[in-house]
Order: sequence, then C-alpha cells, then structure tokens
Amino acid sequence: MEDPTQILWELRNMVEQLSTLRYVNGRQHLHEFFKEKLEGRTEEQYNLDSLMVTLFGEHVAAKVAPLVALPEDAARKQGLVREVIELHDELKNHIFFNNFSRSRLYRALQDGFRRILVRSKSFAVQLAKFCDSILKKGKFTYEEIQKKMDTVVELIDCLGDKDQFSELYRHQLASRLLCNQSISPRYESTVISKMQHVCGSNFTKKMEVLLKDMEVQPYTSGELMDVTVVSDFDWPRLSKVDITLPEAMERSRKAFEDMYKSEAANSKRRLSWPYSLGTCILNATFDGRDIELIASVPQAALLMLFNDADKLSRSEIKARLGITDDVFASLVNSLSSSKCKLIDMEQSGDLVVFNSEFSVKKNKLQLPSHKLIDKKKVIKTVDMQRTDMIDAALVRIAKSKKVIGKTELIKECLEELERFQPSIEVIETRIKYLVRRKFLKTEVASEVTCYYMP
Repeated sequence: MEDPTQILWELRNMVEQLSTLRYVNGRQHLHEFFKEKLEGRTEEQYNLDSLMVTLFGEHVAAKVAPLVALPEDAARKQGLVREVIELHDELKNHIFFNNFSRSRLYRALQDGFRRILVRSKSFAVQLAKFCDSILKKGKFTYEEIQKKMDTVVELIDCLGDKDQFSELYRHQLASRLLCNQSISPRYESTVISKMQHVCGSNFTKKMEVLLKDMEVQPYTSGELMDVTVVSDFDWPRLSKVDITLPEAMERSRKAFEDMYKSEAANSKRRLSWPYSLGTCILNATFDGRDIELIASVPQAALLMLFNDADKLSRSEIKARLGITDDVFASLVNSLSSSKCKLIDMEQSGDLVVFNSEFSVKKNKLQLPSHKLIDKKKVIKTVDMQRTDMIDAALVRIAKSKKVIGKTELIKECLEELERFQPSIEVIETRIKYLVRRKFLKTEVASEVTCYYMP
C-alpha cells in the first residue's frame, strides 16, 4: 500500500489541476479514484472528504491572493473585480462536476475567498464601483447582469469591509435612482433581496427605504416637468450644486413649487432642489440636424446661456449662474471632453467658446455627468461609525461579564462585529479610550483583566 503522505501529495497536485480534473481514468469520478488508491481501507480512516475540502480551500486562497495583492491602481487597470468574479465562477463550476461533498466544497470555496478578501483594504470599494457600472441602464443585458450579480452577492459574503461596501452601494443606488440611470427599480429590488438573504436585513434596510420612496409616482406639472419628491432624511448626502437657473427653467420650477404647496398636506413642507441630480433634455440643432442632449440641470443651464452668445467670459458665466470656481471648472470639463466637445476654453482661460461645428452620428447624446459621490468622505463617515460600534460592543460585553480577560474581550468583540473586522491594535486603542472615559477599568500592573465600571 502506498504511503499516506504520497497519497496526500498526489491529492494536492490533483486539486491544483482541478480545471482539467472533471473525470479521472475514463468515466471514474474523483472520489472513486481515491477509494482505489487507498486499497480497500475505509474512507473514514483517511477522512478523504475532509482532506479534499481542506486542500481545495488552500488552493482557492492561493489562486485569489496574487490578484488581491496588486496595488490599487494596477488592480483597477487590470479589472481586478472582473478577474475575481471569473475565478469564483470557474472554481464553483468545478465543484458541481464532482459527485462528492458539494456543499462542503462550496463552503471551502467561500472560506478560501474570505481568507484573502478580509485582508484587502480596497476590494470592497472596487466591488461597489463594479456593481454601479453594470446596474446602469444600456450597458448589459438582464441575463449578463443576473449572472454577474449572483457572483457579486456571493463575494459580498466574503468581504471584511461589508459596512464600507453597503454605504458606498447605497450612495450609488441613490444616484442611479434619482438620475434615472438604473436599469430597473424592480431589478434593483431583486439584487437587494439577494443581499439580504446572504448578509441579513440590517445590511440592506437603508437601501430598501430608497426603493420604497421611489414607488411614489412623480408629480407632473404643465411646465414639461416630472418631479420626484423624496424624504431628505432617508437619502444619503450626494454632491449638490447651487445655481441660479435661466429664466425659462426658473419659471417651470416656480410653477411646480406653487402647485405642490397648494395641496393642504404639503403647505408646510419645504422643498430643496439638488439640481445636480436632475436630468434635462435639450433640443439642439447643429448644421441643420436636430439632436437631443441629455444633460444634468447645471449642464443644461450653462448651455442655454449660449442661445444669446457664441462666447462668454468666465466671470460672466459665474455671475449669471451664481457658481463657484470649482463648479465652473467641473461643468466646463464635462462639456469640453473629447466625447462631447460642445464648448471650449480659449488659451487665456478666461473665455468660453461654443462649438457650433459639433457633430455626432447619434440623434440622442448622453452628456458625461460630473462626480456625485465623494468616496473619501463616505469612507471617513464609515470609519467614524466603526469607532462607535467597537466602543458599544466592548462596553456591552464587559457589562454582561462584569470581569473579563483582555484577550477574551477582544475575541468576543471580533465575533460580535459582523460587518467589518478591525485589527487587534484598533480594539486595544478603543479599550484604552474607554478606560480613560471610565467605562472600563484594568489592572494597573498588567492590564490583563478588564472590569466594567457601572
């Protein structure tokens, strides 16, 4: 009989070659092959299933690690999320071509991905950005989106920064819904239901509120406006642009506001107008050809200034729209990009010129929008929330135990925090903070034991 170590080594090699190992020795399955290798001994003696599951998990982690180890810029350029999804699909398909321990192999697959992804500092952010790109209308078919999002939901379960992903996804969902860029609110709801099944209702409850708010039919006024009124309290703070609307647009806005407040239920409500979230369709004529330009409200307001002039100075545009230098630069950049060069800046940087020779093959053109989500600000907010959650968990555990070892306190804190995994150093820092605030007390000499301070 062969040495068990040799059998183990052969099994490891075969796991690494799993992409070609659907069948072995003709029609024999992998499990049957290894029964022969054990020469009549019972499967339990070598615990073959457990061995296969362990090695498969190690194989998965070894495959994922090189991808996630890439620097953030390089990972983005090489389509990290797409490669991780393809790898997950490939390995998952191999599981279902083998006849034994499918559920255990699937858990090993998820554990292998989790072992690596929990250590990644940027994968949650990149995964949220990937979701936003494929859930916007007009980019993929429903079948393609469903296949990708099914795998994405499985990967969310492996993240160490679930809270970071959740908050970024919520901001992006709000942007898609309010800017009318979502492939379908109904499909958005389906994706969120899948997330809820994997990550729990607390993970998705803030997202569900946005979809429920959007179920209300938009108001339609006689001024060619469709307005969706939502509760400011429930929605994330997206980037807002304050502008002075051109006369025609302001007239429509005022007419709607008067109509809305004429209803008794709305008389005391105050409407705020986040213009950067609005969409405007402009009818433009270039070289005798009519084109529909789909723009944000600030972009439309700037373009409408050129109905009366071919050139406008920077100072005049800023004064008429009431915008800052930053907003001016953002608008000009979005309207002078290579894809839609509708305006141009003269070399002096003080004069904006309308491009009357602009041409495009399509009859309808979506103008590139400016940035609505400040990723750094969202991540900073999440970090502040994490600090509060760690403090609350430590106090709650210490209160229930009264006296607890520091190591055990850290271990239980990590077990309680489901949506992210802070480092031990971070938890120790929070323990010291709570000692200073007199929520906890430690032994002066060793600081090994923690006491709850009522």
